[in-house]
Amino acid sequence: MKHEIWAAEKSFLTEYAERLANATAADRSAAAAQFSAVSTSDIMTVSGDTAVINIEGVLSKNGPSALAKFFGFSGASYIEIAQAVTQAAANDDVKTIQLNVDSPGGRVNGVDESAQAIADAAKGKACGSSQHRHDRLSRVSASLTSH
Repeated sequence: MKHEIWAAEKSFLTEYAERLANATAADRSAAAAQFSAVSTSDIMTVSGDTAVINIEGVLSKNGPSALAKFFGFSGASYIEIAQAVTQAAANDDVKTIQLNVDSPGGRVNGVDESAQAIADAAKGKACGSSQHRHDRLSRVSASLTSH
């Protein structure tokens, strides 16, 4: 974590860093056993003509690590977000894409690809977002969808 750029709430980032830094070998082993085989769940649902993409937890390019999950930190992958937005944009039955974001923020690496997918989708679909916390992806998507 020392060499990565983060955009996250300070209190969250402090707790996150402390818990991961203080993890014991037993914690790491238990995390790997419990979460390594778990696949990322689908973050998008389609209801009628609206695709709803739920983005929750720490944001990072590949999603949360097994150790982060072990300590109870949920997360979303920028790759998964971009794929869901692109899939919704390509679906002829979808007229509106709604991003529901509840995140303290996260790593910066990967946000540009998600933002570009949102911008591309907004060219052909109505896009909106709601946020429960202030994170960079929500601000980017809100500014892109307000045009």
